[in-house]
Formats: sequence, structure tokens, C-alpha cells
Amino acid sequence: MTRSLPAALTCAIALLVAAAPAQAREAQPRVVGGSDAQIEDYPYQVIVIVNGAFCGGSIRDESHVITAAHCVIDDSSPYPRVSAPGDGVYVAYGTDNISMGFDNTVGVSTISVDRRYLRRLVGSEYDSAVLTLSAPIDLDDPSAPADPLPSAGAVTESTAIATGFGSTAEGGDISDTLQMVDVPFVSDASCGGSYGSDFVAAAMICAGAEDRDTCQGDSGGPLVVGSGADRRLAGITSFGRGCGRAGFPGVYTEVTEAGTNAFLSSAAPAPPAVTDVEPTVTGDPRVGSTVTCSAPAVTGSTPAQYFFYSVDGNTFTGIGSGTSSTLTVPESALGQQLICDVRYENAGGFGYAVSSQLSDAVTASAPATPVSPEAPPSPVPPVAPVPPVAPVTPPAPMTDRTRPRSRITRVRCRSRSCVITISASDAGPGVVGSVRVTLSHRRKVCRRRSDRRVCQTRVVRKRLRAGAFRTGRYRAVALGLRPRRYRVTSVATDTAGNRQAKAAARRFTVKRRR
Repeated sequence: MTRSLPAALTCAIALLVAAAPAQAREAQPRVVGGSDAQIEDYPYQVIVIVNGAFCGGSIRDESHVITAAHCVIDDSSPYPRVSAPGDGVYVAYGTDNISMGFDNTVGVSTISVDRRYLRRLVGSEYDSAVLTLSAPIDLDDPSAPADPLPSAGAVTESTAIATGFGSTAEGGDISDTLQMVDVPFVSDASCGGSYGSDFVAAAMICAGAEDRDTCQGDSGGPLVVGSGADRRLAGITSFGRGCGRAGFPGVYTEVTEAGTNAFLSSAAPAPPAVTDVEPTVTGDPRVGSTVTCSAPAVTGSTPAQYFFYSVDGNTFTGIGSGTSSTLTVPESALGQQLICDVRYENAGGFGYAVSSQLSDAVTASAPATPVSPEAPPSPVPPVAPVPPVAPVTPPAPMTDRTRPRSRITRVRCRSRSCVITISASDAGPGVVGSVRVTLSHRRKVCRRRSDRRVCQTRVVRKRLRAGAFRTGRYRAVALGLRPRRYRVTSVATDTAGNRQAKAAARRFTVKRRR
């Protein structure tokens, strides 16, 4: 059973195809160096529409579609979350030309992602998702594929076929017509040399050559090997640097990786973890003591990661994260309150429980251990009196008036995520207590007043959570950034309350990538 898109959405898609605004294609890979393709030759290819943005996808069976996890992630909140299925999520199939709209569309009832995706918030490994359709695709329909695409199979071929409606040139518009390109596989060693730590060999494969690649708009689409009945899905289009650049092939989620294959083959993919609970910090909040992030039970889900912050007013400073639910309270948290968040996972993905429950303020140290009473000492023979010594005036306590310093040492971006590294130090007797990081950009806002159009440029600011990952080194992560110029600032404050005199600043640009 299929249905047509609502009239309003059909109109919106027509405008989207005609105008191809940046927000609809900024982080999605189109075929470069390919040629027009007929849907009859690649019937498994579908289009995934998530709130107006396009991605590719592959039909797994009549009720499921495979795509990339990043296509269905909402990263507008402090932590990434899986988008909720609803009126804004559709799958369109059976077409090789989108300029006239879609005849065959179906809604989505469940969006499931690989539970391992984004455990490393700036990574792209395990970038896969399964969409459960609200109604089955009629595989006997002439416009539907005769055979669903198998989701696994050992890859022995040297080349593969990539398809999609993405851009045919880096920075270009999405394509009206389906494109295909024959791309050679690239070795893990070569791909790792190009992408460094962004490439995870155990979970990714690379394919492409200069002027033969996927590009913006192809994300989530299929990388297929074999032909006819032996056709197999080898990869899911994930990311790349530019499109068709020499030395930078496309990077794909490796479908044959054991965990990925098990997830994509699941008969009934579960919905992602629901986290309508609040974790709390328990234990004695004193410097040097151990506190615990108590995660309430969530049916069918397990806590996977814990994030500890010290809170000073509206400033959150990361003081620990990982798989352990305990934390040794650092000296930098003195006088501040503690809070923790938890990532829960299940077979269908993940969710973050964000807490608003603060602990008591951190105090200086644990109380001294009481000494057991002892028997009274034996009498001591009298000692000859000692001549009095002139009293010595104790030195006045040292007052910390030295302002701390911070410096933004590195900004590293991949796709729509940027990692900002800051070094901070304090020459006075105190120590750096927190680092406030602010991201800003300029946005042009226009309104119509009477018969004229008035435009203003506004500065949009966003506070980022900065976490200490070693002494004097902090890291902040910005997610969901659109292609534009940004400015990031950092201001350090020490435990005595001294604040950095002038904010450290650095500008950087997020470029359009697939």
C-alpha cells in the first residue's frame, strides 16, 4: 500500500529541488563523474526525506529501508538524539526523476540506529539506520523492485556501483535524475593515510577515485557489488572530504562488519532507548572523595556512558566521562555543585538522560578520621622552665589576585561537528576552576515593513560545555553546525573567582561536505 505526499509537502519538495537551499544538502554526499541511471536497473534505490532534507537509502525488504544514521539524527540539542518518526519522515521509491515529485511514498513508524553510533561524539563509525515503514511496499508493483536488496555478503570484487540523487560537482545542486558511478575500492591503509583518526578500518570501507565519487545528497545511499541475483549491499554512503578529490575517496559504513550486519539484518528493529528519567550524583561531594552517577532503571535499556559536570551558576565544566559511573572529585570543582548525564542504549539505538538535579556544593576535603581514646599518659617528671621566646607574627595569608589565562589551541571540524581544544593555566596560588566557551556567528534577518524590506545582521551566540581531559587542557564539542564562518571564545576562571581579563578568540569556517 502506498500513498502520495500531502499537497503542501509536494509543493515544498518542488521548491526544494528548484532552489536547492544549503540547509537541505549541507552535510549529505551526489554522484560525481557518473551518468544518468534508470530506476529499473537500480530498483532498490530510495529517497529518504527527513523534515525536508534528502538522503538516499536501500530497500531491505517490503517493510524496511536501510540508510545512514546521520540522516536521522537531530543534533539541535546538547546531545545528539534519534529523530522521532512522524509527518516529516517519508520514503519515496520507484522513481529516477524527482523534478515532477513522487508518485510512491510511504511513512515511517520506527527509526532505529546502530547502538554504537556516536559513542565517540565526533566519530562516524557504525553510521547505519533501519527505517520500519508504516505500510509495506508492494513488491509486485511495476514501480517497485522485483527483488529486495540483500544486506550482506563477503566482498571480493575490486569495484562497486554507487547511486544517488546528490550533487554532480562539489558544492553543486542536487540532481533531478538518478545517477550511477563505478568506483574502485581503496585499501584501508591508503584511506587511513588520507583521513587519519576519522577513518576506522574495522567499521568502514573506502571507494572512489579522482572525479568518481559520491557527493552532497547521496548520504545513506547504497554501495553495491555483484550483479543480477548476486547483487549485494557492501556499504552505506557516510562521509568524505569534498567530492571527487584526488587522495580522498568516499567513506562508507562497512555492511559486512559483524555488529553492523547483525543490526541491519534484525527481523524487527527496536525503537531507540527512551530516557525520560533523571540521573543523580550520590555520595559525599568533597575534593578527593568518590561520587556515583546513579542511573535510574529504564526498561529494555542499559547505561553505557556517564558524563560528569561541575556547575557554577550557568557555567558547566566537564570533569569526567566514560563507562564508569564513579568519579573522584577534582580540586577544580571546589565550591561548585555536581551533576551527571547518562547515555542509555538498546538494540534500536541510544538516548541521553539529561539531569537538572544538582548535588550539594563541593567542600575542601574529607573530615579527619577520629582518633580512638587512649589511656592517660604516665606522669612526666618536671622540666626546667625554658626562657620565653619573642612572639613571631605569622605571615598574612596569600591573596590570589592573578587572573588565569586560556588559549584556543585547535579547532578541528568534520562534517557538521567541530572539536575545540583549549589550554588554560593560572600563575597564582589558585587553580583553573572552569572554562567558559562561547560559539557565535552572524545571521542576516530580513522583515517586510510596509512596502519595503528591512534587513539586520544579528550575532547568534551559543554556550558550549567544556570538559577537562587532562591537566590544563579542555575540550568542547559543537554539533549540527551549518556551513558558515564562526567565532569561538574562551574565558577561564580560577577557584579564587578571578576571571580572564580578555577572552581568547579564534575564527574558523565550516565547509560544505557530504
